[in-house]
Amino acid sequence: MQIQELRIGNYVSHADFSDEYFVVKSITSQEGSYKVEIEGGSKGSWFSDAATITSIPLTAEMLESVGFKSYSSSEGLTGYKKEDPSKALIIKLFDDRTLVGHDNTPVALVADVHSLQNLYHSLTSLELDITVETV
Repeated sequence: MQIQELRIGNYVSHADFSDEYFVVKSITSQEGSYKVEIEGGSKGSWFSDAATITSIPLTAEMLESVGFKSYSSSEGLTGYKKEDPSKALIIKLFDDRTLVGHDNTPVALVADVHSLQNLYHSLTSLELDITVETV
């Protein structure tokens, strides 16, 4: 994971605690390396080297838990849609990638929770309502 991909509020995992999820609280640079303050799991709040921060893969269950509704596309694929009055975000899960579209226009391929959080915020100016329980 590249440090430039992260922003405060993203949900991530840690190489040493792969079965736990954490929220990014701050990102700092110390003597040429990056430290990420994360909170959650069994350790509370702590700083970790950026190299130990890992992404959380997207799953159908996670998408449904944050308000995306499943639908069948004309191609026979299962997609997920989340709409607000002015914008629609559409997600199609494939075996090896996830395609995100906005108002029926493909926008990006994403593979993990933090990328979806960032894209959702960029497209809608809203935060995707994710908690540790929904990941």
